[in-house]
Amino acid sequence: MTLQLQPRPLSDEDADRAAARRDAARQLQEMLKERLPTSAALAKAVDGGWSRRRDAVQMLGFLGRDSEAIGLALDERDAQAVIDEALKFLPSPVELVAHALQMKRGDANTRMLYTFTGANYLHAEREIVAAVAKSPAKLTAPLLTAFGHAGFRSTAKALLKHVQLDEPLTYAHALAAGRTKDKPSYAHGPDTSAADRQWDAPTERAFAAVGALRRLDQPIDVNTVSDWHRRLYTAMPTPEAFYAGQADALLSWALFDAGEDAYFEHWLALEYLQRETEFDMIATLLKRGDTQRLARLAPKVAAHAEGASRYFCHWPVADWLQSAGAMREAQESLSEMYCLSRDAGIAPPAWWQWRAAWQPGGFHTARLRGLL
Repeated sequence: MTLQLQPRPLSDEDADRAAARRDAARQLQEMLKERLPTSAALAKAVDGGWSRRRDAVQMLGFLGRDSEAIGLALDERDAQAVIDEALKFLPSPVELVAHALQMKRGDANTRMLYTFTGANYLHAEREIVAAVAKSPAKLTAPLLTAFGHAGFRSTAKALLKHVQLDEPLTYAHALAAGRTKDKPSYAHGPDTSAADRQWDAPTERAFAAVGALRRLDQPIDVNTVSDWHRRLYTAMPTPEAFYAGQADALLSWALFDAGEDAYFEHWLALEYLQRETEFDMIATLLKRGDTQRLARLAPKVAAHAEGASRYFCHWPVADWLQSAGAMREAQESLSEMYCLSRDAGIAPPAWWQWRAAWQPGGFHTARLRGLL
């Protein structure tokens, strides 16, 4: 890929932030050293409250005693924060992932949405899916979306169960028909209580499933999705409505990704909520090696490259943005799990090879390994 974005100049503010980040990492190392003068200090942390036990996981990581840190987390019966700290030792053992999903105070769906979508957890896909997809009929739109973000190809069958939609309908339509249980998962729009500014739950799930299937490179019925796209603003005729715009961008990208090239121009012309699918579009163009269209996107992408998506399916995009010079402080800009995963040598999605140079270290690793 030869396309280069215009590098963002390193401002005085950027330099100050980078220096502050290095200082914070050093201070954290010194703090851990002070708290580990003897084995008794570590034992006290292990036997303390949840915050001390979480600190003990950090201490063990600082000492390079990963197996003990993971063992401490496996014995945890109360605090998710302790488990979350141990999950940062990558790749996380399957038994630790299962333990994180089974804790009584934890929520498997939340864990799926906010932890297992942000790193490569394909090695624990079966255990994660079993915990959150026991009843495919009860899956919500956010969870269906998360399956695609996590790269879980085994969920394609469950996703297909939700691509059953005659036409897009708002929650107002559902209420008028007496279907109060079709309440959406998302509350979008300038007036989030307005039922005519929200899709009903089946419509949400259908849109989410289509997006997830394409992120997993699974086929969709192009004719059906094209028909939905044509009906969007018949169902919700207010273009400024938040979720209507997102649906337009999502379906336009999904159709383009499925081979319907004419939808690229429509997607590019959208002036609202394009960013919701911008990283999906870049990933599609990277897969195709489409440098011509990437060049057209470059000015818009460079404007907010620092906000690169945290999801595993978008790791190639973050890597490309960094390799193209759009990020000056990559380990600060990108998500913690992305940085820790690269430090651990974990691979991106199978269709991509790392392009950006990567130096293990930085604040996140400093906390776990005592390295700068």
